[in-house]
Amino acid sequence: MDEQKYLLVIQYVNRSVLRAVANLRTQAKWTNLEIVVLAERGKSAGKHIGMVDGTGNIHVELVDFDDPKEIRAKLRFYENAIVGVVCRGDKRIQYLRKVVPILPSKVRVASLKSLEAATNKLLMREAFTRMFPEISPRYLCINQYSAGELAKIESSVGYPLIVKPTDLASSLLVQAVFSRDQLDEAVKDFFKIVPSVYRREERHEKPRMIAEEYLEGDFYSIDAYVLKTGDIYFCPPLSYVPAKKLGVDDFFIYKRSFETNLQVSDVEAAEEAARKALVAIGLSYSSAHIELVNTLNGWKIIELGPRLGRFRDRMYGLAYGIDHALNDVKVHLGIKPDIPTRFMNHCAGYCIYPLREGRLQKIAGIDWVLNSSQVLDAKVFVEPGAECYFAKHGGHVLAEFIVHSPNTEEYLALTGKIEKTVCASTRRLSVAWYTGFR
Repeated sequence: MDEQKYLLVIQYVNRSVLRAVANLRTQAKWTNLEIVVLAERGKSAGKHIGMVDGTGNIHVELVDFDDPKEIRAKLRFYENAIVGVVCRGDKRIQYLRKVVPILPSKVRVASLKSLEAATNKLLMREAFTRMFPEISPRYLCINQYSAGELAKIESSVGYPLIVKPTDLASSLLVQAVFSRDQLDEAVKDFFKIVPSVYRREERHEKPRMIAEEYLEGDFYSIDAYVLKTGDIYFCPPLSYVPAKKLGVDDFFIYKRSFETNLQVSDVEAAEEAARKALVAIGLSYSSAHIELVNTLNGWKIIELGPRLGRFRDRMYGLAYGIDHALNDVKVHLGIKPDIPTRFMNHCAGYCIYPLREGRLQKIAGIDWVLNSSQVLDAKVFVEPGAECYFAKHGGHVLAEFIVHSPNTEEYLALTGKIEKTVCASTRRLSVAWYTGFR
């Protein structure tokens, strides 16, 4: 009988991981592959297991992640048979970082240093600058609110610039700044509100802020798979429609789609910039999500993460037949991913944010979205009457979904209807309540 093997999953195992493991178990080499979930004590098992498959192949170990001795004790039974480690989602990487130093050296997992750089924008920029400065905008760490600190930002970065937290995702607290007055207000307000936002987002890192050069150009993203450092496999790029293109002073991403209009040479240049970014931080045995801007001075990296991009599992599957979740598990096991290249379906992922701040009356057309056969994974996160505000002020997405069709005309009709009704309705909020940070 083949030896027992365990895939270690940090904090939460969702149904796509279960599906991937079930797929691998049909192969002789992986028949005895089981899942061990290492999760934070104090939360129910149901919180950590998205869908139990009833096979008994999932083990849950609850720990205090701040206690290395307890983590080591919980893993002792499994450690010699752990063959890979999966961690889904930005906020869960902070727990993975505490586990990596405890794992046996033979386990295929990204290094602690690379995970720290991949989830901290300051460390990321420092790594880029050391090896490939051409892919990074100018930047400066902001340590405090003071006149001297503001003067350093002006001289080192210059206007226009972006201020952002080092550890948050989804464009939270990201702001554009065009003058000294705006910089003064943004930095002062950041240090007022950021502790509460970090607590709400369950981030345990010390809140920090950076200022960086404002990049002009078109926004894109690429997901990639990394085996050994430098052994990288790229998925096709997606284009972004950011808030700015909707005429909104915010940094949320409204639409993700495969309508890139990029030439082969453009894609190759984008992949090279992404490769440099991944090599610079030293990431290995991980999926990666890279966001880029195509500027007049070449491709620049906005940021990357050691994870799958939002909507990507579904979108890559629809558009190309890529099993993104399976590939993610494969690379964590040291297996080369499979990336089909034939385009099959048009699809777009939408995140509906308020186009002005205020109290929500309704999201027009959302009932049609929830009941349409051409819409997948639709979620609504707010009720009428909810207070809605921009991502730069700590606000979250109101609704999200994916629309798809193999027929170009039908797809354009679907996206046109969505953009004229669902998105446009969030301009018509009741009288704005937001008057500044509290």
